[in-house]
Amino acid sequence: MTLANYVAEGDVISFIRKYTDMILVTGATGQFGSKAIDHLLSKGVKESQVVALVRDTAKASHLQDKGVELRNGDYSDFDSLVEAFQGIKKLLLVSSNDRGVVENRTAHHINAIKAAKEAGVNHIVYTSFVRKPGYEHTAIAAFQNSHVQTEIFLKNSGVDFTIL
Repeated sequence: MTLANYVAEGDVISFIRKYTDMILVTGATGQFGSKAIDHLLSKGVKESQVVALVRDTAKASHLQDKGVELRNGDYSDFDSLVEAFQGIKKLLLVSSNDRGVVENRTAHHINAIKAAKEAGVNHIVYTSFVRKPGYEHTAIAAFQNSHVQTEIFLKNSGVDFTIL
């Protein structure tokens, strides 16, 4: 059964349990990343299968206390990502929260996708952004374009993916 079948049946967690040796969650100390880790653990994914990517391990002691492995990495540091992604089969790529320059978000996402591919990650789940027709003319068009550019790069990366 493929991931699409599991998604159609509303049972992505079974897919993760069955096919995932290790899943890494980026942005693990942020709101979405930490909730995603909590959800995985609450659904029976073993602590030994979950890895949290963090920039500052001191801010992630709550994850370590749950038995989650911490790995240092930064979206802007390609080598740190390649190292952190070693042995990872599934990657939850949480969107960068760089609020300074929107272009940094796209560069961060592309850096993570390239590093994941180099490290041998089999599947990337990317947290994108819902857009309506005509979004190009809204106040947040640049923000939304960052996601569009990331999605295009991901689709052409050669890595299996899911876009949320």
